[in-house]
Amino acid sequence: PAGQCGVTFINLGFFGFRKGRARGARHVRRLPPFIAARSLRRFSPCIRDVALITDTPPPPEARPLFTTVIMAKPYSGPGNGSKAYFLGLSPFPFTLFLDWDTVVTGELFPLFPLLQYYDLAAAPEPHWDSPSYKGRWMRLGYEGELQFNSGVLLYRTTQCMRAFFQAWEGILMTERHCVKG
Repeated sequence: PAGQCGVTFINLGFFGFRKGRARGARHVRRLPPFIAARSLRRFSPCIRDVALITDTPPPPEARPLFTTVIMAKPYSGPGNGSKAYFLGLSPFPFTLFLDWDTVVTGELFPLFPLLQYYDLAAAPEPHWDSPSYKGRWMRLGYEGELQFNSGVLLYRTTQCMRAFFQAWEGILMTERHCVKG
């Protein structure tokens, strides 16, 4: 239902990701400023509610892109934290999370009815079946058929999902030694 659906972005250390955060941070710095939020506003006008979860106030030119800015406490656990830690902070009962480097090219509102049937929906990881991608994950001992792209997540923001995100964060923090380039 409109009014309960929204898109959430997470950006820590606004525009630069903290040192050592994401492997792809360099490509994010090369994108036009606020490309994800700007493309969402252009191609998906039916979605009115857009939140930014950040630990740094956004610059004034970014404010009109977001209906809500949530100032999150900086992560204080082991490592640098992950998006799993922040996903449960979405202010919307029905949330579409998009990574900061996502470029929207069409209307996204039609995705929300999936939440009548599922608590969580994820897009497949691009190129998950390429030999180089599979080779990287096989070295880690993962033998699954399909990887999911955690940069596009549709979910109900319920206590159950918040507990799932906390469990996911716990796994990431205890298994971080497995994810070496």
